[in-house]
Amino acid sequence: MSRYLRIFLLALAAAFAVQAGPLSAQDAVRATGPGAGLGFSWGWDGGLTRGPNGRTVMQNPPVVRTVAAHSAAARAGLRVGDIIVSANGRDGRTPRLFEGIRPGTRLVLRIRRVNAEREVTFRMPAPPTQS
Repeated sequence: MSRYLRIFLLALAAAFAVQAGPLSAQDAVRATGPGAGLGFSWGWDGGLTRGPNGRTVMQNPPVVRTVAAHSAAARAGLRVGDIIVSANGRDGRTPRLFEGIRPGTRLVLRIRRVNAEREVTFRMPAPPTQS
């Protein structure tokens, strides 16, 4: 398969994944019980491009779509509409931005809100214990 065909197919697959909705398993960190997840979802507006290092990146950083009440994200101050510039120093335009997040992981999000940037920090809560 040619390199250009692979890039086209990747772009096409990403376009369908983004249009699947902000709460698809691919782009949301959801709680399965009280405090079990970060409690927010995000999505990208825009297409794919090739970064300076040759890797595929989104043209725009992701936007927070929902924030669950009483979640770690809500307590940290994350709001719907925040633009995620980076997560733990990783460029927000990276397709697998939150890959590898485990309970106890400290997450530092650099966000843009109303043309000002700030950081919000919180930890991935442990899943609830089942009795």
